Amino acid sequence: MHNQDIEYWAEQARHLLELINPADPERAEAQHETFLSELAVKDEDELDSTVALMHTLQEVIVGEASFQASWRGKAELIEALEALLPEPELRIDWGGDSEDEDFLAAVTVPQLLRRAFLSLQDAGYTLWCWNSESDSYVGWISRSVDETQLVEVYYGLGLDVRLAEDLG
Repeated sequence: MHNQDIEYWAEQARHLLELINPADPERAEAQHETFLSELAVKDEDELDSTVALMHTLQEVIVGEASFQASWRGKAELIEALEALLPEPELRIDWGGDSEDEDFLAAVTVPQLLRRAFLSLQDAGYTLWCWNSESDSYVGWISRSVDETQLVEVYYGLGLDVRLAEDLG
């Protein structure tokens, strides 16, 4: 990618960060600054695609504004999503005891993502998943009222992002 494309992408990433950190604009700005710092130390050939840029952004925001879980990481997914909940009193209805081994053995990660999507949707939030071209599930939570803006940002970033309900 050319520097001009990377600059445009970085500006679109700022909008993404603002939309997935709506209650904390300072955190969104700090994440963007860290992202720009990470871009500055990478060689141009390391930033040859939107997927490479997004992986760089994901490394900055994972655990703070996004989740990442392996395709078999059911407990990992549950823990990551519960840590990202935008309201302290908000809970996800997993459809069973999320700590029970029998429950975890009976569900798949896509099923858990769909259940989380439905629970969050009832509370006015949307769960998104990005096709990271890896064997991990990656995504974030946004306010449902921001869905249209987010779709525009995804388009601007050239990302394949879907509603988590479409995965399970």
